[in-house]
Amino acid sequence: MQLLYSGEQSALHHYLGDLHFVLHRLADGSCVGDCRRDRRVTIDELVRMANIALGTEPLSDCQVGDSDGNRRITIDEIVIAVTNAFNGCP
Repeated sequence: MQLLYSGEQSALHHYLGDLHFVLHRLADGSCVGDCRRDRRVTIDELVRMANIALGTEPLSDCQVGDSDGNRRITIDEIVIAVTNAFNGCP
């Protein structure tokens, strides 16, 4: 039994593609985790994000790590940044 019709699959695929783009790139075009805004995410930027999440550094050190704008960095945002470090910024 097929759960989705062809058109529904296409719409779902399009939606998921858009969601992937939103998750890895912020509205202003910056890349999640790219604290220096040089279009790449490095290990030191990932460490900085972890420190911000732990409360040992201020969010102002890497505001692009806060992809949802809630004024904190969470594990899911660090995972997005790690993905950007491996795959490059979108």
